[in-house]
Amino acid sequence: MKQEVLRWIDILLGSALSLLGFSSCEIIEPRSEYGSPHANYQILGTVTDESGTPIKGIKVKPLHGWWHDDLEEEARKWASENGQPFDEAYHGIFYTDAKGKVLISTYADAWEEGEWRIALVDPDGPENGGSFAVDTLYQKDLDIVKTSDGKGWVTGEYTIRFERKLKRVQED
Repeated sequence: MKQEVLRWIDILLGSALSLLGFSSCEIIEPRSEYGSPHANYQILGTVTDESGTPIKGIKVKPLHGWWHDDLEEEARKWASENGQPFDEAYHGIFYTDAKGKVLISTYADAWEEGEWRIALVDPDGPENGGSFAVDTLYQKDLDIVKTSDGKGWVTGEYTIRFERKLKRVQED
């Protein structure tokens, strides 16, 4: 009898909690929704070897920021102008040009915590000046300046600048 009463209490409490919106104990990470506050970012960088010679074709991937469908047109234009693959530009992967420079426009959710990081990868090995070690720039390595205040859902505009000298690795 006691087991039957406890079973019914569990059913009633479970039903009441589900009616209140509690479906599980799972922690759900926040995500972007329509109208989420965000900030715009312009990332300007230069990548050279240790002697200061610009390196073409270094893969630059911001590891903070979101790539949304409304960036498709911008990514297509950038890829076309720079002779680079559209699918990678659309997913936030860009490459340095012949002068070792990269320019990226993106935005990130304003509620998103954590620091900016930018990964630098040499995808072509010995081509374009030699093989270079993978490197990551952390927020302390970046010059982040707020360039304008925001209005509405845009909390502001920022410029992120970096210069990085990559180390050569021995080719086998």
